[in-house]
Amino acid sequence: MTHRKHRGFTLIELLVVISIIALLIGLLLPALGQARAKARQVKCATQVRGLHQGCVGWAQDHRDRYPIPEFLDKADLTEESSTGGAEGGKNRTGNILSVMIFNKIISTDLCVSPSEESPNIQKLRDATNLNRFDGFSYANPKFAKAAEGSLTGGTKALWDPGFRGSPLDDVSDDKIYEYNQNEPTPFGNNSYAHMAIAAARYQDWSAVNSVSTIPVWSNRGPTWDQQARPDNLSGEWKLTDDVLGVESDTLRIHGGKDTWEGNVVYNDGHVTYETRPDPAELTFREDEDSTLRDNLFIDDVAEETFPSNDPAQRRNAVMKIWKAGLPDSIARNFTTQPNVQESWFGGRNGGEGQWVWVDGQVGD
Repeated sequence: MTHRKHRGFTLIELLVVISIIALLIGLLLPALGQARAKARQVKCATQVRGLHQGCVGWAQDHRDRYPIPEFLDKADLTEESSTGGAEGGKNRTGNILSVMIFNKIISTDLCVSPSEESPNIQKLRDATNLNRFDGFSYANPKFAKAAEGSLTGGTKALWDPGFRGSPLDDVSDDKIYEYNQNEPTPFGNNSYAHMAIAAARYQDWSAVNSVSTIPVWSNRGPTWDQQARPDNLSGEWKLTDDVLGVESDTLRIHGGKDTWEGNVVYNDGHVTYETRPDPAELTFREDEDSTLRDNLFIDDVAEETFPSNDPAQRRNAVMKIWKAGLPDSIARNFTTQPNVQESWFGGRNGGEGQWVWVDGQVGD
């Protein structure tokens, strides 16, 4: 009877196998990473669409208007009205979203992108303890205006003002101080930007104008140098050379190291994954002879002699996170408030404005 000798792998053979496995892993990992990024992008697109659908759902019971907290809270049951100072009005992003969350139209989870990159954005949970500040309250919200004699908060509130559309939301001074004692580093609870709600743009914040060229919600963006605006339809925009532009966290949400990409939902309900800040379908008239692409994140200004240069008439896209809403009295009377336009949108470059927040902005 003969015995067959079992031969093991040689060291060289093992090294060859290990090298092949390492090579395969090296080839597969980028593909898996791209697949994960694509899945996040698709889920993010679903969430952007969900925000628009929430607005449409609200509009069905409110004369086709999307949520406007200033209109909803005319009796000041939730917040005191503003006369237009630095504290701003009620129509900030956080309040708009909070109205829909409070009415169970959308969830808090819908407001944070699965591709979120900023350490200053985090999901807000439902409140399990009314004495805590880290949850969304559907009843007696802590940050709301307290009814006389109430010890629990805003018993007649119409939303939870503690939901923060940006890390720098203008909540009342006494309560924001109390908040910061519990959470020294301010956090926002939302990833998404939306169109401006003022002047002629009021009519677009509505289910009536459901057309394909009105962007309503989108991934937020960095700041761009408007002084170096492209002078033709194929030109490239230049990012501002600071933490708001070239160093912005928004570039890494879906784009590359120095490029912005993101999901945009238009008012007819369709979502487009845009690969540049000035989509081909969005244009504005610079003058009688020139038509340029409309940058989603800048209030493009026409020549002084051209009608669309009038702030009260502009309807070009301006997608921002509004840390403070422009009070309705000003929003509807831009022509009598000559300095509002620049301070509201953030100056020529659309950066650190009195009423807007962008990634990298660390103070009021």
